[in-house]
Amino acid sequence: MKALRSGKHVLCEKPLANNANEVREMIEEAKTQNRLLVEAFHYQYHPLCIDTLKTLLSNKDQHGEMKSLSATFTVPRMFLKANDIRFNYSLGGGAQMDLGCYLVSMMRFIVNSSKNRTDNDSEGPFEVIKAEALQVESNNPQIDFGMRSEILFDGVQCNLYCEFTNDWSRFRHEIVIECERVTITIAYLIMPTAYHYITVRQRETGRSQTIKNYADNHTTYYYQLKAFCEAVNKFEEGSIEEAYQIAYTSRNSSVRNMEIIDEIYRKAGLVVRGTEI
Repeated sequence: MKALRSGKHVLCEKPLANNANEVREMIEEAKTQNRLLVEAFHYQYHPLCIDTLKTLLSNKDQHGEMKSLSATFTVPRMFLKANDIRFNYSLGGGAQMDLGCYLVSMMRFIVNSSKNRTDNDSEGPFEVIKAEALQVESNNPQIDFGMRSEILFDGVQCNLYCEFTNDWSRFRHEIVIECERVTITIAYLIMPTAYHYITVRQRETGRSQTIKNYADNHTTYYYQLKAFCEAVNKFEEGSIEEAYQIAYTSRNSSVRNMEIIDEIYRKAGLVVRGTEI
């Protein structure tokens, strides 16, 4: 907010704020100051996501309707110190905030892409059917070290699981999408430059195809910063709406992402981040 008031365009780390109300306040401030406010969901700017995956998901003629989605994102807890900001409620801590915000964003990107729309278009309804906070400790009762949630998003059954695991398990990130005629598996969408793959398995024949797109081996952060710079240049030419088409992880998308996260916390019996306790 201070940066916006000082006349700066803002690229802000995800999640954009503690809760949906704070996001709305930030967006209104950006409008007042006539400046860009972009949420740093860097994975979306990589060609694997915005080109390869988006094109694949929109091909309903071959795949049929999307029925369900299961997404996992785990990181070994041993790599983080006990006083890490991720475990501090006053700083918006929690696994759902740090890891789970990606899963919510990816869920929305995938379902929206299958319906040929963007995250900033009007989305279908969502319902958090249930949520369970994992590894909640008595000395830090509002912090989830993991979260399982079941969400009905625009008619698609979505199961999300994130956790800072207690064991030595390796970093794991996988999304499995069940469509009428195929199963699509996406591995390591979060960090495609290091390693990734997409497989499409035909239900009837069992045949599978593996797809990769390393583009020119630049990181997701490179593509994100490139888009942000291009958006600022477009703004300077006089078109903020065209600028937001380039740096598109913003506004309606940011609000909806936090609305879903807020509801996950409520369903899990924890308070929405940013609530005074």
